[in-house]
Amino acid sequence: MQIIIPFKTPSVNHLYYHMRNIKVLTKVAREARDKIVRQCEGVKHDLHERHLKVYVEIHEDWFFKNGKPRQADIANREKFIVDSIFKGLGIDDRWVWDIHMKKIDDCKEFALVRIEELRL
Repeated sequence: MQIIIPFKTPSVNHLYYHMRNIKVLTKVAREARDKIVRQCEGVKHDLHERHLKVYVEIHEDWFFKNGKPRQADIANREKFIVDSIFKGLGIDDRWVWDIHMKKIDDCKEFALVRIEELRL
């Protein structure tokens, strides 16, 4: 199964704010999560209660004009993307046994996510 998130997803650093002693999801993060969930709802799959492998490609411009890479950690995006997609698909993410993240230098900003059954 392949899902494309057609926009830049927020990193963990931009997901929450603190109100008193409670972590609250930011409005931007809630809106992004809701878009991803709506996009995934109704997608047919047979991945319930199966060991899963997830591949995530983050496409965006990863370099400054001087050629140095931007200070952007793709691991900070993984949790939000996987949680949002799995919520939309109705799959418990505890079934993810293998995950791969990859940066792709691109002028367009999107994420490509592939989910496959893992053969043990």
